Amino acid sequence: MGEIIICPEVVFENVVKFGETKKSEMLKIFVHGILHLCGYDHEGSVEEAEKMEAVEKKYLSKVK
Repeated sequence: MGEIIICPEVVFENVVKFGETKKSEMLKIFVHGILHLCGYDHEGSVEEAEKMEAVEKKYLSKVK
């Protein structure tokens, strides 16, 4: 399927930028990566981005 590589520096930058906890930001990036491995994309069109964001929120609401 692929790999998910998470850069801790980017996670920390997002924590500062968005005011999230390290745990919640790491989880968000992990779910985001899984969705990419499953074929979701957010760069092709606004519709694809909105669909991916909705699925991301759905799964994050189950684990937070």
